[in-house]
This record gives sequence, C-alpha cells and structure tokens, in this order.
Amino acid sequence: MAIDKHSFSEFLEHIFLAREVPIIIAEDQDELHEYSHLLDQAGYHEQESVYHLIQVSQSPTKDYLVLDDHHPYTIKQAYDFVVQYPTGQIEVSDQVTLQKAVFSPNYQESTCLLLITHRELQKVESTGLEFLSHTGMAYQSPAVSEENHEVNQNA
Repeated sequence: MAIDKHSFSEFLEHIFLAREVPIIIAEDQDELHEYSHLLDQAGYHEQESVYHLIQVSQSPTKDYLVLDDHHPYTIKQAYDFVVQYPTGQIEVSDQVTLQKAVFSPNYQESTCLLLITHRELQKVESTGLEFLSHTGMAYQSPAVSEENHEVNQNA
C-alpha cells in the first residue's frame, strides 16, 4: 500500500513543538525505508543512537531514530529518552565511550521522532517497554491501522 504523502506531510506539520516524542509505525521494512526517505526529503536527519540524537539536538534541528532489533540497547535507551523527554531533562550514557549526556529539549526549535515497524513495536512492547503509552502523536499506514482494528474487534 502506498503512503499517503499529503496526510504524512500534515502529520509532520503537527508534530513540531511537541513535548512528547512522536512515533511513525511502518507496516514492514519496505515501508520503513519509504518513511525514512520522506523524512530525509523533509529535512530530517537520521541519527544512529539516542546519544547522537542528543548531541546534535543542541542546535535547531529535525532528527529521527530508527528502532530495530539490530540495536537492542538503542531500544532501551530510546524508551528512557521517550519517558524523560516531557520532563525537560534527559540523561543517557553512550555504551561505547561511557560518556554521559544531559540534554534539555529545545521544544521551540527542534523536533525528533521515532520510526519503527509494527512487528518490531509489538516485539518491544511484549518485553514491557510500552512505547505507545509514552510517545506523542503516532502515524501509521492504513494497512497497519486496519490490521489493529481487526485484532481489536476479535479480542
């Protein structure tokens, strides 16, 4: 299913100045790559870790972080980031350098969001890390929305 670029653009317009981290839920890896490409075109920059996200966010910027099973520590760190983001102060450690970073979000000039597949989100949430209860606005493809609706009706 193709991404509705108009509704996606509207989503991006509404997440600026958010005090909670928005999340984009892709149907699969192919759609995740499409969203990543659209974000790049919209001026967002992919960061490889939460630590890097914090480092570049000291100046006005638009960034995103892809959550996948290739970086399990990043998922836990992203969860901590999402939980702390609305408080106005975030502290994380870089696993490689063991450096700590303390960050106060610049809600007026910067934005960041998470990008994850539906399957990965289900897997992560089954471990007890409930991203959706701590994130801000969420955007997902109609196919994922329909699948969730069917699951909820059958429950």
